[in-house]
Amino acid sequence: MVSAPIGNKMKIARAVKNLSQAELAERLHVSRQTITHIETGRYNPSLGLALLIAQALECPIQELFWLTTERGTRAWRDSPRTGQPPEAVGSAQAAPSATGSTPR
Repeated sequence: MVSAPIGNKMKIARAVKNLSQAELAERLHVSRQTITHIETGRYNPSLGLALLIAQALECPIQELFWLTTERGTRAWRDSPRTGQPPEAVGSAQAAPSATGSTPR
């Protein structure tokens, strides 16, 4: 199985909602250590957990998590050829293309 490094803004989004790690962990039925490990990049959440985190923090998943290697890097996606980064957590973003393809 291939695992790619994932970057995240979970700590920032959690702070915006005034939630402690323990409070978020309780809402998600995981340990506080799981939240700590995700926020620090020591653990990549499953897709299901990532979706639950996004829902609990009321933030689009693509603003919380991103790939950090080669074409998947946030820097590559936010370059002038693909658009600007979101201004803040929870801001509106354009929907991905219907094909879900990434510009080349």
